[in-house]
Amino acid sequence: MTTMPGVSVNQRSAELVAHLVADAQELRIGISHGELGETLIDAGSKKLGGIAAGLRIAEICMGGLGEVTLVPS
Repeated sequence: MTTMPGVSVNQRSAELVAHLVADAQELRIGISHGELGETLIDAGSKKLGGIAAGLRIAEICMGGLGEVTLVPS
């Protein structure tokens, strides 16, 4: 496995999460914090969420190093 020098997947993911949190109302997701200070994101359990939220979360899972698109099936 090769790595890209100077690229931190965790840092890239953290930036994407910060944008997700900032857009929470627009994306219809819930943001809360757990007992240890962790950020909890509800994108479909008690909050409505939606396709846009799902696409953003998928990008976070790839650390922003992949492209996520929606295609008809």
